[in-house]
Amino acid sequence: VAGICAVAGKPNAATLPLMIVAYDWFFFRNHGKISAKNRAIWVIGALIVLAALSILYLGHDPVARILSGYQSREFTLSQRVMTQFRVVIYYISLIFFPHPDRLNLDYDYPLSYSLSAPWSTGVSAAALAACIFMVVFSARWDRLLSFCIFWFLSNLVIESSVIGLEMVFEHRLYLPSMFIVPVIAVKWFQFIRVKSFRIGFGCILIALLGLWTYERNQVWADEVRLWEDCVRKSPEKARPHYNLGCLLIKRDLYDQAISQFEKAVRIYPGFVDAYYNLGVATAQNKDYKKAAGYFQKTLSRDPANADAHNNLANALSKISRSEDAITHYQEAVRLQPEKADFLVNLAMEYFSAGNFEQAILHYQKAQALLPDDPSILNKLGYAYFSAGNTDEAISCYVKALRRQPDNPESLGKMGDALLQKGNPKPAVYYYLKALALNPGDAQTNYNLGIAYFQTGNRAQAAICFNQAYRLNPDLRPPSFIGTGAGQPSLP
Repeated sequence: VAGICAVAGKPNAATLPLMIVAYDWFFFRNHGKISAKNRAIWVIGALIVLAALSILYLGHDPVARILSGYQSREFTLSQRVMTQFRVVIYYISLIFFPHPDRLNLDYDYPLSYSLSAPWSTGVSAAALAACIFMVVFSARWDRLLSFCIFWFLSNLVIESSVIGLEMVFEHRLYLPSMFIVPVIAVKWFQFIRVKSFRIGFGCILIALLGLWTYERNQVWADEVRLWEDCVRKSPEKARPHYNLGCLLIKRDLYDQAISQFEKAVRIYPGFVDAYYNLGVATAQNKDYKKAAGYFQKTLSRDPANADAHNNLANALSKISRSEDAITHYQEAVRLQPEKADFLVNLAMEYFSAGNFEQAILHYQKAQALLPDDPSILNKLGYAYFSAGNTDEAISCYVKALRRQPDNPESLGKMGDALLQKGNPKPAVYYYLKALALNPGDAQTNYNLGIAYFQTGNRAQAAICFNQAYRLNPDLRPPSFIGTGAGQPSLP
């Protein structure tokens, strides 16, 4: 049961049946009461399980499945296999010398093109052949050593052979190294007889490895620091630059993010996501024309990218290209009609263009997708209000306030609609509730002044107009409002 759960969690645990058979052969073949016949049944059963797992992950045509994994890779199957000779030797070196400067989350590992290019490929292949020979040679006189080497190589076979995975990942060592470390410890105690030296050197080793662990943990403690480490160690690989750029965007460091994305697309000109995020970061820097160019580059490589259409439309809207913006908003909605944000953006662009009918239509579609979102109801209500349909606007604000009674925007817009309908007294009520929640809203203060004036309360109107003027000097008090002691003059 534990083995099945392991395979479900991580496919490389599929080697478990093979390891059980090997464990039995190495350590129990001359012991116990299990007959050769019964043992053969268990071996056959383990092999059947291994075959079943292979079919589960690779399908009925494993060759085609393996080859398909190379379609999106920058290396061929033969290049990967030859490179893995060197990678496995590098893994072994990491076990014996795991200095933090040698550790990297995202390696830019050079490829092997033949056994002599580079020359270390052939040397590494010979070294691995020697390891395999050691498994066979030491099986009789040192079963622990033989089994540990077999364990290490066998548990790398899935991720370091023909399957088109990434070249190097340090976490692939977790399972293979389990039996390498114990055999090192056993051999240490077998060959170093001086107890004081064993203990002293062991303490030094523990201290050194502890220090290196602490140093590496400082890198892993922060995402930006981790990817900066990757960029330093893999400067000519696009992905570390891209991932660092994404993190810098989250921290509002847009100039630094742009620099990383530019390096990513320089290394890999076809990096669609890097162009997209270049657009995002540039738009955050208010350079909307340049951002539009990056989003257009994204769409030239990925025309079905709905987010790119939406963000391109945002940028075009900012540089007053409303018709083009509407075109790209429409395409974003066509590609992802279930995305309410796209519908809202299209509706807002229609609204800005004065097309209230289309704005209302698309706000309604967005509201059908998110019926409990008061912000969409507020926008729909304001579209109705601007189109002269005050009753429908009030209906929207009522629905919004049912869902969020303490929403100052809904309260203020309800006051506007009631004032437009000629009901200044209830409008005063809603304005006051809105200002209790957001007293710094200059426009609501100004509108409350109008409502007070219409009810005949000119003193309060003057106070509200002057408060609005203090908050926003563009909202000058009407000419009939005096500025002395809050006393209004007659119109």
